[in-house]
Amino acid sequence: MKITKLLAIYIGVVASSTVVNAQSDLVSFSGLGRVNVANDKITGEAVNDTTSIKRATNGYTLFDLGINVNPSELLKASVILRASNKFGGFYGDGSALNIRQFRVEGLLGKVVKYQVGDIDLNLTPYTLNNFEEVYHDYESDLFKMRRDIVAYENFNFANKWRLQGVDAKTTLKFSKGIKKLKLNAFGTRVKQANFSLSEPDRILYGGRVHVIQSKYFEIAGNISGLSDVAGSSRDTLFQYDNIVSTTDIKGNYEGDKFEIKAFAELGSSNYSFKKTKKKLEYKYDDYFYDGGLAFTYKPGNFIVGVEGSYREVGAQFSSPGAQTRRINEFANNSENSIVFSQNGNLQHYREQTLFDRYTTEQLYNQSIRPVLQSFMPEYNNLTPYGAATPNRRGITAKVNLKEKEKLVQADVTAEMLTEVLGEGTAELRSFSGIKGGFLLNANKLLKFKKGLALTAGYRSENTTRSGALGVDLKSTIIDAGLTIEVLKSVDLIGGFKSIKAVGNEFIAERDASSGLIVYFHDRPVDKTEGIISYGLRYRFNSRTFFTINYQQLAYRNENKKGYNYNINQLFFNYTLVF
Repeated sequence: MKITKLLAIYIGVVASSTVVNAQSDLVSFSGLGRVNVANDKITGEAVNDTTSIKRATNGYTLFDLGINVNPSELLKASVILRASNKFGGFYGDGSALNIRQFRVEGLLGKVVKYQVGDIDLNLTPYTLNNFEEVYHDYESDLFKMRRDIVAYENFNFANKWRLQGVDAKTTLKFSKGIKKLKLNAFGTRVKQANFSLSEPDRILYGGRVHVIQSKYFEIAGNISGLSDVAGSSRDTLFQYDNIVSTTDIKGNYEGDKFEIKAFAELGSSNYSFKKTKKKLEYKYDDYFYDGGLAFTYKPGNFIVGVEGSYREVGAQFSSPGAQTRRINEFANNSENSIVFSQNGNLQHYREQTLFDRYTTEQLYNQSIRPVLQSFMPEYNNLTPYGAATPNRRGITAKVNLKEKEKLVQADVTAEMLTEVLGEGTAELRSFSGIKGGFLLNANKLLKFKKGLALTAGYRSENTTRSGALGVDLKSTIIDAGLTIEVLKSVDLIGGFKSIKAVGNEFIAERDASSGLIVYFHDRPVDKTEGIISYGLRYRFNSRTFFTINYQQLAYRNENKKGYNYNINQLFFNYTLVF
């Protein structure tokens, strides 16, 4: 849609709201404004030539205006209009006006809630789930603020996928037998057909039937399907079809100072790819099950939780809605990195780092993919596709601690997994990992009136396999953060983040149509990354703030001689939310 038309819509809506005096029961407004400016400087072996760009300044200004219209209790329409301008654009040069979101929602017969348009969906960790690859929950506030920007721009709200389609829900209450029955169904299109590029229409659909028998017992059935629409592409191409069906169960008993929970989910997947006219069809079925117990003890001001579970996920278990990675690790890294030359003439983009994962908006997926994506094992080899990672079996143990006055929060998770089937060899990989950390609001302990918070996080993984195709990969991530309120609403913030990874792993390459493994290549790893970050934040209120932040990244890769470099970044951010 042309900018002039969008501008006319924008002015028309604002004008109409003025005519009705912006009645709160009819029209309401919400929005977000942001200004980002980043100055990057790169030094080191990788840019010791005359052609590499060694410094760059980038940024943008944007304003999202949400207009919500409520003509009745049964209907609501909302649109988010975005005006944006890249840093360096003057007098409207480089400006854009577009629609970021459009949604209609309401009630049918005062019973069924529905949404049409841009909707956010999730079911369970094995059916539809936008797996968030965060190594622990205890980053510095500086890292969190940058990660929040990336999440907002990519519609990464909790574990939901932003999709375009229709969603309907209803809840039925009963006086006897069961307490509630919740029903949910949805249908979306995740890919639009392009006949010239041999791409079909692809739809995602599913639903959930959830029976709440009482506060002690719940059971639900889930379905998630991903299918190509027959006839929307050439008959010579394979047509993809996948369906996942699961059952999840929860039991709960709560006493005065304790609570016991039992939980489980089990199910299967069936996917196929076929050519109808040639009567070629390949089918693969597999299973999973996951279950455990959780115990919570509440002595005094503390809440202590302990959880243990066991899962087994088949080697061919396929659930695109749960296994699509949020981050695309081999996306073009040009937006947030200085391009430098390789051998003095070819443009070369930096391999992704921890720094890029929480600062670069363009590296994230916004669609469901039917084939498992490649990944860098040094960042996550234990569960690269979340809990639904195929070809895994083993135990998970968790311990967490909370203090009711928010003085301290801490947790630790340990996993011991193995493969179900060997990949490329009869030998099985073994995976072990531990992650955790703590948050200490030291001002409560020291009786300070102003804030003083310390955070620390840790994650370690180890992958091994014996035999001719031996694997031995170790990686460790460390985080630390400190936030000090020096004046009212003024915070000094510091952060540290590092990764050290050494060893090797064999990476599976998969056929783009079937998803089956066709080749393995060895990936030797010997690298370290260290990030030091410090800055100042002024909080106008709980949702509006200004930050100035300086970050230093040191990247060392012993397997790529001449590839080492340092990046210094000065970052300004103003965020307004209303």
